Amino acid sequence: MNIEDKKTALDDDAAIYQGLQSQESAKSERQKLSELSFKGKMRYLWDYYALKALIILLVGALIGSMIYYIVRPRPETVAEFAVVDSPWLETGYENYSKRMLEKLGLNGKKSEVVFSYGYQSSNYTDGMSLTTHLFAGEIDSIIAPEASIRQYMENGLFITLDELPEDIRDAAKKYTTLSTDKVKESEGVKEYVFSLKGTAFEQFMDPTGQSMTEMYIGFCSKVQPERKEALYTIVREMLGLPTPGAQ
Repeated sequence: MNIEDKKTALDDDAAIYQGLQSQESAKSERQKLSELSFKGKMRYLWDYYALKALIILLVGALIGSMIYYIVRPRPETVAEFAVVDSPWLETGYENYSKRMLEKLGLNGKKSEVVFSYGYQSSNYTDGMSLTTHLFAGEIDSIIAPEASIRQYMENGLFITLDELPEDIRDAAKKYTTLSTDKVKESEGVKEYVFSLKGTAFEQFMDPTGQSMTEMYIGFCSKVQPERKEALYTIVREMLGLPTPGAQ
C-alpha cells in the first residue's frame, strides 16, 4: 500500500470514528434525558435551547421592525417650512405644528405640518440639502434672516407678494418687505418676502420678545398645487387673519 492509499484509509477511519462518536454522544444525551425527572427535563431543555431560541427571537424581532419601518404608512406632509438660522425653540415649532393640524381639521397620525428648523447658513452641507429639497418641490416656504433670504430671493426662488391671495398680500405689505436688487425699471418694484416681526406667529414663537433676530418669510415658486390651500390657511394664522368662509 503506497502512502496515498494509507492517507486515504486513515481519513476514512477518522470519518467513521467521528460518525460513531457523534452517534454515541447523541445516544448518551437521549439516555441522560430519559433518566431525568420532569423538572430536570425542563431545566435541561431550557439550558440547551434557551440561547438558540433567544437569538432566533431577536433576529425575528429585528427583521420584523425593519419590515414595519419600510411598509408602515407615513404621515402626508400638507405644508413644509424650511427655517434657516432659527432663533426660536424646538418646542415652539412642535406646538405650532399641532395647532395648525387642529386648525386644518387633520389627524396628526395621518398628516403633518413640517417646520425643518435645523438649517444653518454657515453650514455648506445644510445649504446643499436645502437647495436639493427646494428644486424637488418639497419646500413650500422659507423663513430666514434678511441676509440668508435675500440669496434665495435673488436666485428667483420665490413668487411675488402680489401673487398671494388678496387678503394675505394686503396684510403682508403692512410689515417690512424686501424686493430684489435685480429690478427692471419697466417692471417696477416687486416685493417677494415680508418680515414676521410683530406677527401672530412671532408672538407665538417668542412670547417674551427676547429674540433680536428679525425673520422674513418667502413662498417658493415650486409649491405643489395640492398644498396651496393648507399653506395659505397656515399663513393666515401666522398673520392673525380669519379663514375665508369661517364663521
